[in-house]
Amino acid sequence: MTRSTRPAAPGPSSDAVRPTGAERARTVAGRPAAAVCAAGIDGSRVLGHAITAEGQVLVVVPTDGEVCSAVRSSADGDLAALLMVTDHAPVPLREPVRAQVWLSGWLTPLLETDQRDAALAFADVAPVGALLDVGRSATLLRLDLAEVVLGECGAVTEIDPDDFLAAVPDPLAAVEGQALQHLDVAHPEELDLLCSRVPAAWVGKGDVVRPLGLDRYGFRLRIEQRSGHRDVRVPFADPVTGADDLGPAVHRLICAVRRACPGR
Repeated sequence: MTRSTRPAAPGPSSDAVRPTGAERARTVAGRPAAAVCAAGIDGSRVLGHAITAEGQVLVVVPTDGEVCSAVRSSADGDLAALLMVTDHAPVPLREPVRAQVWLSGWLTPLLETDQRDAALAFADVAPVGALLDVGRSATLLRLDLAEVVLGECGAVTEIDPDDFLAAVPDPLAAVEGQALQHLDVAHPEELDLLCSRVPAAWVGKGDVVRPLGLDRYGFRLRIEQRSGHRDVRVPFADPVTGADDLGPAVHRLICAVRRACPGR
């Protein structure tokens, strides 16, 4: 990784039934599971991370840990590092990892005068308990972004860092897990109706269709096949703008499926 400026990534897709790559990366980056990799450091766990409203990427690490020690001992005063965030499905799946985001850049100590404001901005988006230990057993670092990469659905996409920071996480991210778990456990009829939107040729004998994801554009379903899997989208009639719109949007979608499949 070098400090040279990289060419801008291609513009976002015009596909109207799914989030852009930058939106997906921002949503995945908001998940809690994260680790830091750097020279001589292979997957060290972090205590918390956040992307603030001002676009700062902040990381909390143990003060006596190898990441903080490497930053302190760096001749340049910073550390080239990779923050990896993993997104797991909220329901049991054979392959539970839905996506990963790799944020590459330089971990830099915050000036003492900036730490309080940075901690407050961190808490606004991710109020993790480790923030209470900053200044004692925990240290707050800033990650100056150089590269953002999204791995999802078997593809790896490079996202322009400015596009990533300008994107907004999906408005259903906070309720997605509970909604999918509820659908999976308590509403097999509705799940069966959603499955009817999957082309019959895609589902073989013995295959199982499970809820995989939910965002403002609709549901994602996973077809677990004998070997491997296939993912498919079941879109809402219109994208939702927040959790309050989710119930009516699901109701309209289920009604539309019932009209299209009167025998079900």
